[in-house]
Amino acid sequence: MKTYTVILALILLAMPILAQPWIITTDVYDIEVTLVTPFGTYLDNAEVQVKKLDGNIFSTSSDAYGRVLAEEIPKGILYVKVLSWKGMKLNTKWYEASLSSSTVVVDKIGLLRVRVIGERGQGIAGAAVYVENTPFSGSTGEDGVVEFLLPENSYKVKACLGETCDSATVKVTGSGIATIEVSLPVFLRISPQVMLSFRDFLFMAIFTVVIVAALFVIIYEYTVWRRKKMIKVMKSAEA
Repeated sequence: MKTYTVILALILLAMPILAQPWIITTDVYDIEVTLVTPFGTYLDNAEVQVKKLDGNIFSTSSDAYGRVLAEEIPKGILYVKVLSWKGMKLNTKWYEASLSSSTVVVDKIGLLRVRVIGERGQGIAGAAVYVENTPFSGSTGEDGVVEFLLPENSYKVKACLGETCDSATVKVTGSGIATIEVSLPVFLRISPQVMLSFRDFLFMAIFTVVIVAALFVIIYEYTVWRRKKMIKVMKSAEA
């Protein structure tokens, strides 16, 4: 009986304590996540979702250096999803980031290398290149090459030199390098504004040969005519 009385007394004493709300504490941190491409460049101005361990999700965007600030993150662990970049849809998987590993490599970005060539296979410098339905465009270097970082997808690429244009289609894969050549009918470039195709060059070469030959015939005929005239004059003088 005495034992039951003691137990009952302990329960009565513990009840006020058990009635109090239980408070569970954990460490929270502010984490700066950096988004980069597989090629080491920053994923700037990307639309991002951040998910905490409790399932709460909020939307934000990366700055010019690919940085995303997430505040009050329990245990310093979070998940990041990239929805779009420069207006182009990405919708990646959830990437895990933490206080000790805050750099996220977005593997759905690939590299597109475009080479613009002429009819002799020569690289064409200064050609304007457009990746259609994207905000990306550029100009080729001395080797005729220009590069773009793009979300994995299929793209139509248009290359122009003055009014001369052509296009081709290419598929870009995440973390991969896609190479494409766009050929323009340029055989000889006389100046930035004057270009000749092989047909134009051949026509000019034939035209030049014809002109030279015609001049040669004209000069020859004139020489023969002049010689005959001189002989006739001399004969008239002797008579």
